Amino acid sequence: TQVALLCGVAVTSSASYLFLEKPLFSECSNWRKKAAAEFSPTASPTYEELEIRTSLALSLMFTEGNTSEAQTAFDRGLFLAESLGEAPHQMRLLSGLQLFLARVGRFKDALAVSKRSEVVSAALPDRESSALAAAMVGTSYHLAGDQAASEAYCRTAYELPPFAGDMLFAQFGYDNRIRAFGALARVLLRAAARRRHR
Repeated sequence: TQVALLCGVAVTSSASYLFLEKPLFSECSNWRKKAAAEFSPTASPTYEELEIRTSLALSLMFTEGNTSEAQTAFDRGLFLAESLGEAPHQMRLLSGLQLFLARVGRFKDALAVSKRSEVVSAALPDRESSALAAAMVGTSYHLAGDQAASEAYCRTAYELPPFAGDMLFAQFGYDNRIRAFGALARVLLRAAARRRHR
C-alpha cells in the first residue's frame, strides 16, 4: 500500500548513517535504490530524499564502481542539498564526488568540485569543514599537476586537524586528511629530489 511504501522510505532514510558506518555498502545501495525509485524526478526537494540520494551515491561508488548511476546520484543529491540549504550534506557529497572524479582520472573536474567545497565550508563554523576543503583542494591540485598550490593547501589541512571520529573526514576507509598528507609528502619528496640534482 501507499502507506507502507511511505513508511519504508522513511525508515530507509533514517537508517542511512547506520548502513554506512557499519559498513554495509551492498545492503545500503540495494535498499537506497528501492527507496530512490519512489521519488519522482520532478518532486519537490525533501530531507528524506536527500538522505537517500547521499547514501546511495556514496555506497554505489564503492559497490559498483565509478558508474553513471553513481554520478547521477551525486548530482541529484547536490541539487537537493543546495535547494534545502544543507551545507553539511553538500560537503559530504562534494567530498565523495571529488573522490569519484579523481578515480576516473578527471582531475580538472575534481579540482573544480574541490573549489566548490571551499565556498560551502566558508558558511560552516566548524574547523572540520575548513580542513576538509583544504585537503580536497590540495589533493586535487596535486593530481592536476600544480604542486606549489597543492603544498599550500595540504599544509593548511595539516594545520587544521579534525576532531576524532568526524564522518566528514573518515568515510569508508578514505580519510581525506590522510590523502592530503600523502600528497604533501610526495610534493616535498619531489622538491627535495630536485634540490639534490641541482
